[in-house]
This record gives sequence, C-alpha cells and structure tokens, in this order.
Amino acid sequence: MINTSKPAVHLVTNAKWFEMIRKGIKNVDYREINQHYAKFFTSGQIRLNGTAYQDYKVNICLHLGVGKHHATMLLECEGLSVGFGKPEWGAEPNVPYYRLCLGKILAIENYKL
Repeated sequence: MINTSKPAVHLVTNAKWFEMIRKGIKNVDYREINQHYAKFFTSGQIRLNGTAYQDYKVNICLHLGVGKHHATMLLECEGLSVGFGKPEWGAEPNVPYYRLCLGKILAIENYKL
C-alpha cells in the first residue's frame, strides 16, 4: 500500500484512463456530479473522514479495479473544480463534472508495463 504524508482520496478507474494518466496524456479525472461524490467534493475542497481539506492539500490515489493486488497510482492534486470535460478523456459533451486536476505522479505500485 502506498503511504503518503498527505491525506488521499481513493478512486477507482479503468485501464484506459489509468494508462493515459501514467503516460501524461490525461491530466484531469472526471467524476459524475451525484450524491455519492457530493459527500467528498465541494468548491475547492475535498472532505475525507469528516474533515474538509483544501484541494491542493490532498493526494489522489487511483486504483485500477478493486482487490488485494490491484495497480495503484498516487498523484498530487492540483485543483478541484466543476466544469465540462473532453470527450476523448471520457466526458460526455455538455455535461458538467467534478474535475480533479492531476499533478505529478508520486508512486505506482503493482503495475506491469
């Protein structure tokens, strides 16, 4: 398990997006605006375990699937906003999303090239 000095929001993604992020092609992760994600994301803040953190004070831990030995990538969070996304990165046209701006990759575990 990847350790970090900052709190981390854990999100599951698929192989296509994981690989595009790893290669530096995709630098924004989109999450649907719904009740589930509204518990975690508000304007510029991410709530974890009842505490609200400024978006840049949290890391993002992306998991490739679920299970004991799934690939995991830890990234810096460079911002959280609401807006539209690129269809080539998985966003539906004219649909707003939570947009997590992804920064530097800090670590990758259990991933085979």
